Amino acid sequence: MKKIISIILALVMAISVMSLTALAEGLKGDVNGDNAVTAVDARIILQHVAELRNDFKDTCDVNGDGNISAVDARIVLRIVAGLEEPEDKPFETEEEQLEYFKTSFNGVKTNAVTATNGNTKLYNYNDYVYVHPVIKGMYEMTAEEGALPIEEQLTAELSDELVPVNKTYEGSEAIASAFPPIGGTCNLTMKDVSKISIKESGEYYLVEITVKGKRNPERYESIGNVATIVTKADMESGMSPEDLEMMRIDCDYKEAVVKAKIEKSTGNMVEYSVDYPMIMIINIDTFGEAVKLGMGFYEDWTITY
Repeated sequence: MKKIISIILALVMAISVMSLTALAEGLKGDVNGDNAVTAVDARIILQHVAELRNDFKDTCDVNGDGNISAVDARIVLRIVAGLEEPEDKPFETEEEQLEYFKTSFNGVKTNAVTATNGNTKLYNYNDYVYVHPVIKGMYEMTAEEGALPIEEQLTAELSDELVPVNKTYEGSEAIASAFPPIGGTCNLTMKDVSKISIKESGEYYLVEITVKGKRNPERYESIGNVATIVTKADMESGMSPEDLEMMRIDCDYKEAVVKAKIEKSTGNMVEYSVDYPMIMIINIDTFGEAVKLGMGFYEDWTITY
């Protein structure tokens, strides 16, 4: 057994130049607490197995099975070699992560002193715009000389540039009237989520959630839980009865990306952003899908308590 350990120790020394910089405190495999996972950590574990040292006991059990063994050293070496990702999950399950996010997110409206909308963006999602040839021809026949093509007209107000807002709302009533979703709370469930992660970064948790897309969600449903969305009813509310008889609008929301920064000690969300694209579809009885336009919405916030 000691001969095998000696061979492994020699291997550890041979690859000691390899390292993986730690992404956060408490990184899996960082035995000596230097904020990096390296072959040195594996060597410390093997020295424990060979009864050559007696420190770092609490962190040598990398796989958490209650024993310090060569298996723990192997896990570290796999991390160093890029064959195994270091774990950085402060919560046991994705359901726990989601509940933690929702509590912090909804707490902004009740606990925050100020919430500042820093930037917004309204952009052409995937540079996508489609106009039925007949509709396009009708536009060209009636457009004034020198007018932009209809595709450019539809996308004229869309831009990839962030627009600074820098508007601060103070007090729970004002914050509730502006912070998403306006007039409601977040009630996301795991069926609405395709991916969620919470990672540690010093004094904060960094949250990233991918919310599944949905065609024509209601307000406070699906993506409407994390953003103040434009609904099908909103789009059609300004149309005349005559238009509604021949025309309908669909809002086909794609996956939304939510990011948040939450203070560990308090559970307070101090930064928040959401990016939520959709395809707006105008359906006309005669042509079917007459116009389709990709529209993306982005907003970010900073919050104080």
